[in-house]
Amino acid sequence: SIAWNQLVKVNTFQTTTAGDVTYTVNGDGTITINGTASSASYMTVNFVFIEGHTYCLIPQNVGGVQIHAVNRITWSESASGVFVANNRNALHISVPVNTTVENIVIAPQLFDLTLMFGSGNEPATVSEFKKIFPLDYYDYNAGEVIPFAGQNLVTTGRNQYNPVTGKANL
Repeated sequence: SIAWNQLVKVNTFQTTTAGDVTYTVNGDGTITINGTASSASYMTVNFVFIEGHTYCLIPQNVGGVQIHAVNRITWSESASGVFVANNRNALHISVPVNTTVENIVIAPQLFDLTLMFGSGNEPATVSEFKKIFPLDYYDYNAGEVIPFAGQNLVTTGRNQYNPVTGKANL
């Protein structure tokens, strides 16, 4: 079993315009982005990360749009892909200055890998995560335990315990 989660709930975001770029919240879990950034343009989504947990943020960059986690106090320490949270408490969807985007549709997703796999067992890259969960989009889910059968498990040897004697057969 794993504690499945996908923590970005797009339908709670507000459509916004920043730096001449419009971020339109659609009803299907996506955001459509249009415009030419006259200045650094951000759509900031407040989010509380659990410090020390490993997260997977998908996608990272699409058609000039960047998605990353930031520390709202220093506005630094940006991270994307698979990262360990360190006091980051916001997601940024951004378009760099002088970049033009036309009808770029994104579906930002954030997974708490530590919650899903346990500390030290998390996938190390987005590619490793996508091998296990290959769909392009997963709906929001705050967290639920679901059965999970491992793939490509290889077992060798035999059970060494003898139930008759109560000892291992060595």
